[in-house]
Amino acid sequence: MQRISKWVGPGRFQVSHFEELAKRMRAVEKDSTTHLVTGVLRVLCRGVCTSSRLHTHVVGCAFGCDRTRGDDDLGHYRECPRLKQYLVGMFPKAGLISSWSEALHGSDWLLSLCCLGPKWGRSRDLVGCALVDCFLSAHNARRTGSNVSGEVLLAARLRQQTRRHPKLLDALRSLRPLPPAAAPAAAAAVARAPPGPPLLPIGVGGPLV
Repeated sequence: MQRISKWVGPGRFQVSHFEELAKRMRAVEKDSTTHLVTGVLRVLCRGVCTSSRLHTHVVGCAFGCDRTRGDDDLGHYRECPRLKQYLVGMFPKAGLISSWSEALHGSDWLLSLCCLGPKWGRSRDLVGCALVDCFLSAHNARRTGSNVSGEVLLAARLRQQTRRHPKLLDALRSLRPLPPAAAPAAAAAVARAPPGPPLLPIGVGGPLV
């Protein structure tokens, strides 16, 4: 818990947040495997094998950012524009871009995928954890010398996960964008909804569609 608190910022992760995170992680584990949950915990506890963490020769961003924008460091990946661009880019073909554009806005979008944002539904938690796994898999491949682009590696990992976990495929299919005419009404309904248990003030949870 102390490691997560240090990562997200002082005072932003309390016991109540940990209990809520554990509840959401148990639901993800039930719908998939422990592997997706441990991947999220690796990110939150800063256990990703980056060159800066291992104190080896520090290299550039695994997803191709210019060295002036960031190195192979988890702090950079928390805000990496290339990684966010690639994650967003996986969804237009499936018609999911409007469902996820809100989740991937802001500087804390990676933490939102790790279920440290507003409660946005069990299906979205599952997809968010799967995207974290895609990041870890693609990063590891690039770190160990793969010449395949990060964009291709991310998409390939997501396809692999959907074959392994039928509920993940169902979750992706269920996250369809709202018709343009329905979006304002849905936003108003979300604004009128009673608030749930207070969570970390990070990320933006879009309407459940």
